[in-house]
Amino acid sequence: MTLTRRAFAHGGAALGAATALPRVTAAAPPADLKVRRSIGDLIREQSPLVESYRRGVDVMMQRDITDNTSWWFQANIHNLPDEDLAKLRSQARYWRQCPHKNYFFLSWHRAYIYFFERIVRKASGDPDFTLPYWAYDDPQQATLPVAFVPDDDELGTSPVNAALSRRNPLARAHRLEHVERRWIGLGSVATDVHAAMALDRFSTVDQLEAASVFGGVRSAGPLESQVAGAIEATPHNVVHKTIGLQGDMGSPETAARDPIFWLHHANVDRTWVKWTDPARGRVPPTDDDDWMNTKFTFVDEDGADRVVTGAELLDTQFQLGYRYDDDPPRSQRLDLRVLNARAPAGGPPKAIARTSPSAPVVLARGGAMHLSARETHAAFATTPQAARRPTAKATSGRLRLRVVLRDVVASDRSPPYDVFLLADSGSPSAAGANAMRIGGLDLFGGAGHGAHGQHVGATLVFEASDALAQLSRGRQLDPRTLRVSIVRRGFASAGGAEFVPADSDPPRIGAIELLQS
Repeated sequence: MTLTRRAFAHGGAALGAATALPRVTAAAPPADLKVRRSIGDLIREQSPLVESYRRGVDVMMQRDITDNTSWWFQANIHNLPDEDLAKLRSQARYWRQCPHKNYFFLSWHRAYIYFFERIVRKASGDPDFTLPYWAYDDPQQATLPVAFVPDDDELGTSPVNAALSRRNPLARAHRLEHVERRWIGLGSVATDVHAAMALDRFSTVDQLEAASVFGGVRSAGPLESQVAGAIEATPHNVVHKTIGLQGDMGSPETAARDPIFWLHHANVDRTWVKWTDPARGRVPPTDDDDWMNTKFTFVDEDGADRVVTGAELLDTQFQLGYRYDDDPPRSQRLDLRVLNARAPAGGPPKAIARTSPSAPVVLARGGAMHLSARETHAAFATTPQAARRPTAKATSGRLRLRVVLRDVVASDRSPPYDVFLLADSGSPSAAGANAMRIGGLDLFGGAGHGAHGQHVGATLVFEASDALAQLSRGRQLDPRTLRVSIVRRGFASAGGAEFVPADSDPPRIGAIELLQS
């Protein structure tokens, strides 16, 4: 939706006085601890909570955009197109605030959906409403939930604004017909969160380490982009780019206009809850003053400003009053001191060791790539720095190898691509054991775009040690035999056909490197 719809009906809304969310110091969780449940379970049970969400969304959508509790105002807090922002500059301080590609990603979005949930609860008239989550990590739930599908006679409607007048409020979003008919889904690439859940560190200062930390790269502020951490890359970005093919969810500027956005982020938040484990040192950066004390401004169900910090968002049960249905209620607050292991019996907890990353060695380089074809290849050439070549023994764990794409430029609407490492000639589909997938280009928000349209070139990093160990199969592997192949992702569709999205502005990659560290 653009700002022309109900944008100026009542003029500017008065701003409420800022009030800080009080710090909770209770020794027990609230007596009315709310439980966020899976949308799949709620649909199967025909729970009235699904109808409460429909009703709340409908009420919010009828409100003027200048109403802080309207659907459109709340969506714009995340982001919005330049032309829409220009029409209502008076609200600009609230809008376009979402952090991506840095370590504020998880805390900001936790607060965002928390206050949204409160707004929907009041708008729906259901005091027991809690925001469901979309458990797409279950392969049986990897397509758009049926509660978000339009009525049969509204499927495939072509007028631009047809989606906004649909009878089902949860279907009022621009989506690709293949997605709404549930012909294509997320697949294992999007639903597999094991890689992120296996990581022990929350953040790093090194962009090359982004894929090795759960939460992201440290930044000077929420709006400073670095590189997406593991949980933001997969499943977050992959879900956006798949469900958002040619639709609202595919761009940060419009994603929060789709009612499924909020359930997607509830599942990301749930994953953060599951990852957190103080006994293993899996905690947010509570020793980082910037992360703990940076202020985020939202509005509550009464339209009043609410200011929160990372320190007030650490414990969903004791500070925010909710839990997920697979997160048992606790009798004690989380002990989120920075630890890296359970304390020895009778001894003090051990602090996490902080080490500077060793300087990587560039073993090989590949040339520029323009992904204009569905499948694009680049070969490596060894460099003088390559003191030794990777061997099977080295790639089994004693030597870390990464593939780095430098100076990546991609549009906001670029469809997803898969990145393969090949040990000899052929394509990933034909190479079989000689091709290993090492990641994807699921570039939510695009890549490499600076201020005033300048291309600043993004850096993307893929762990390749395991892939190279598989490709070597016990023999010495010459980097000159390696190639990178980048393939535009196809999706299984109706009747067994494959749907391959078009790309009118394909990504460009300045250079490729094979790094050893």
